[in-house]
Amino acid sequence: MSGDPSTQTVSTADVREPSSAEADCRGGSRCFFTTAVAVGLPVLVFVVLRLPALVHQPGAQDEQYFSVAGLTAATEGIPRIPYYPTRNPATFFDRADQCLMALPPGLFYAQAPFFRVFPAGYPTS
Repeated sequence: MSGDPSTQTVSTADVREPSSAEADCRGGSRCFFTTAVAVGLPVLVFVVLRLPALVHQPGAQDEQYFSVAGLTAATEGIPRIPYYPTRNPATFFDRADQCLMALPPGLFYAQAPFFRVFPAGYPTS
């Protein structure tokens, strides 16, 4: 046998048959559907089990700063906290009732369309 690769023969014993998992994923759409179900089913179960508790749970920590500022951005165009006036420049929320600068304003403007579609509340924010 010479060293020329064009004259070498390949034995059929070297060729491996694909496994059933590889054969299933060759079709494309069936493999995509199987993957979508494997990922989507646990997500759906989590949402179904967690959403009722989320909707009925009162706000905690600092959601009052997030939800109201997003609502005022949706209705007035300016993120504000009208019920929390403060004029102490030493505090973090100085003049937050006029224009909230504690967080990036893009957050409130990203929330604003959701307040146009869904009812105002903590789950919306």
